[in-house]
Amino acid sequence: MLPFKLQYYWKKHRPQLQRLTRALTLRRVLLCLAAVLLVVGGVVFLRARRKPSAGTASFADLGEIVVGIAAPSAFAAVDDTGEVTGFERDVAAAVLSDLYPDKAVSFRTISSQEASYLLKTGQIHIALGMYVSGPLKTQGLSLSNAYFTDGVYAFCPAESTADSLWALTNQRVRVLSSDITKSAVASMFKKLEIAVDLHLCSSYPDGIASLSRGDCAALIAPRYKLESFAELRRIEEPVGFASYRFLLWSDNADVTALINTSLSRLRASGKLAELRDTWGLLEYTAS
Repeated sequence: MLPFKLQYYWKKHRPQLQRLTRALTLRRVLLCLAAVLLVVGGVVFLRARRKPSAGTASFADLGEIVVGIAAPSAFAAVDDTGEVTGFERDVAAAVLSDLYPDKAVSFRTISSQEASYLLKTGQIHIALGMYVSGPLKTQGLSLSNAYFTDGVYAFCPAESTADSLWALTNQRVRVLSSDITKSAVASMFKKLEIAVDLHLCSSYPDGIASLSRGDCAALIAPRYKLESFAELRRIEEPVGFASYRFLLWSDNADVTALINTSLSRLRASGKLAELRDTWGLLEYTAS
């Protein structure tokens, strides 16, 4: 038993000692928690900082990389032997030669709409087809940075007298939303402060038929989507621009990061410009 004085001081100061013990215990818990959070945060940070490499990314174990290219288009064609040719094939070949010089690469013709399914099922590993971000057929996929920036223009009937976008004020114009979204085009016209009556069309032939009937004043599309239609005339002033991108399945986003790095190298070296010149293509510039 404690002496009387010690009992007195114990009873007197016991609440303070208990509070101090609780405070120390809480501080210890908080310090342990902070240490754990620092360790976890450090691991996450280091993983985020660690760049993927071709030897560790998703395609590392593939014996062959299969590239699907939507053809025919302004950027791709199929020759007499059934081989895919064109700008997009050359861009894909340049990127994959840069990233995987020792891997076999094959090219397969696909339709524009089937890329997502073929990527998901692993029948192809990369898809190109003048794809832009936003439309339904590219949603849920991993998209690269741009390998080509196309201008978005208004195309009128060849005999139209419209000489500027202002001529389309309050006129009905159509856009094919499978190639560029209606909301994206609406934003472009809003920035230009031009009011148009914007409607969708189901396909370019339907859009051209609508033009010939006088049902609309113009079709809005990326330049190289409609450039080959002789019955159309392009208003020289661009509405905006659209960026064409590589498509990959979402699980292969680490390879998308590698492709972005390769595209930066090819652009800096002038290789992309060389390929554009080879195929007679003019990339959109803000000027």
